[in-house]
Amino acid sequence: MTHGPTIAQVRYRASVFCLVSWNVLADSYIQRRFYPHSPRSILMRGARTKAIVEHLAACPADLACLQEIEPPLVTALENSGIWHIEYAPKHGKPDGVALLARRHVTVADVTTVAFADGSGHVALLATVHDAEASCRVATTHLRWDPPETPYARRWAVREASELLGLLGATERVVLCGDLNIEPADAVYDELLGAGLVDAYAAAPAPTANPNGRAKRIDHILCGAGLAATALPVLPIDDFTPLPSRALPSDHVPIGARITA
Repeated sequence: MTHGPTIAQVRYRASVFCLVSWNVLADSYIQRRFYPHSPRSILMRGARTKAIVEHLAACPADLACLQEIEPPLVTALENSGIWHIEYAPKHGKPDGVALLARRHVTVADVTTVAFADGSGHVALLATVHDAEASCRVATTHLRWDPPETPYARRWAVREASELLGLLGATERVVLCGDLNIEPADAVYDELLGAGLVDAYAAAPAPTANPNGRAKRIDHILCGAGLAATALPVLPIDDFTPLPSRALPSDHVPIGARITA
């Protein structure tokens, strides 16, 4: 079977935003038992750093939003000389979220939001613009909830609600990241109810396969004042080894061309 080009193989002109979102898998969270099909060598601390830097350098992103990024990877990306980087560490945790912008993209009004629920999780908000387009971008990593958690007690419910309150009008907003929710989730419905549109609604594809089940938990959601064209993603199933030498994370990157 043949597949269309992956994100790393597609390029668009710089005057239109190309945004990529990727959970790059923090070394601090790796336990061998969670990745039985991955080479042991790739699970060693720091073993994936160079590959992640190279993967991002080769991708078409004008803007890259990363989750589970740790300070050594931030430093490696800074040393590449390609990106302007904004980094927001989680509270009491070894990782955080980051916004990477190519040099032709201006990043302003950067704000770090520490969620009020005490989870330690954060969101990073910024206004980004180049010569022809501008919008407000928010990236986050919502805290995972065990499946049996009552709706009112879920981390994702509180964090999504707080973030929507801070964003206000969503017409020119892009919200992306590892949201730890699938499209059947009520939190997903809440986000769409706030006026956001799923860039991958017409072409859904799994983005991770934790516990041997491929599912879509990474999202790019855009306001009605923006047009988003989803980029093709690397196809995975329940048995795809992640991370691997071909893809150095347990999530695949997703992306969209954003037109204002």
